[in-house]
Amino acid sequence: CHLPTLVQQLPACQHYHRCHSQLSLVTVNHYLSLMKTRFLLIPLVVLCTVGVFSKDNCVPDCSGKKVLDRVTDPLNCTKYFICLRNNLPQDTSVPCDSGKSFNECEPPACHLTCNGSLDSISDPNDCGIYYICSAGNILGPISCPKDRPYFDGKTCTTDSSQCCSGLCTPYCQAGIVEAPDPVNCTNYYICSRTGPADEKLHFSCPSGENFDVAQGHCIPGAKCTIMCPKTTVPGSHTTPSGGGSSVMPTTDCLDNMKCNATGYFPKCASCQQDYFHCWKVHEDALVETCTGDLVFNTDPSYPYCIDPTTCPRHR
Repeated sequence: CHLPTLVQQLPACQHYHRCHSQLSLVTVNHYLSLMKTRFLLIPLVVLCTVGVFSKDNCVPDCSGKKVLDRVTDPLNCTKYFICLRNNLPQDTSVPCDSGKSFNECEPPACHLTCNGSLDSISDPNDCGIYYICSAGNILGPISCPKDRPYFDGKTCTTDSSQCCSGLCTPYCQAGIVEAPDPVNCTNYYICSRTGPADEKLHFSCPSGENFDVAQGHCIPGAKCTIMCPKTTVPGSHTTPSGGGSSVMPTTDCLDNMKCNATGYFPKCASCQQDYFHCWKVHEDALVETCTGDLVFNTDPSYPYCIDPTTCPRHR
């Protein structure tokens, strides 16, 4: 990510992070040439700290393991892989027993809900804004200064990598009783423990109420905050902050897609900025957008956000 023109938008571990000048990365993980291709999300906290790009962070590591040993699934800490011969992982990860995780999941680097007086919380949709919790009230929005434009959960900083991340994954932070549904502001999760939210504890707000992320419960007339938009207006084109894309929208795009596999897929037949993100099989795909001037490659074998002058690109 030290060369912006070469930065690829990389899916990994169900987290979405920004790197340096608000560029994001996408990668393809090949376990082996004979194994199924998988599209994964990698936390850029690992990738961007030293400016080195590595796909190995998403590969289940059976090196030095015996046959039938288990290793964590880099995509999901509630799943694991069984090691085969020659230090190879099996094709598909296996889920842990309900409510258990193979290794502890790391929480998203984002504090959104008040849990005490004078607590500072982030805005899930704007990294340059924060709020202060005071005696049951929320003060703000407060904007970070121009010389320190990013809020890292505690203070304003110059480091954009400290912005909120992992917002598409339902997660119960420590001390939180109710957690927001990232794609539906009328739903929420009850938190019985810290970690990934339990789908069995997924509920809807009473009629006429939305889940207030900052307050941490359903409130009549609360603003609808979608942390991970599930759809966008078909055919619309939004230029990300700091962008300036000259790519024009077309009519050769799908409005929606049902996911048959997890990963990242072209939304359009031509090179456009929007693409599909399948985070769960049998669910509707999310629509996401490449950053800056990048467009999503139309060749599914190379699912990267790339420079429009090189699109389409084939492996």
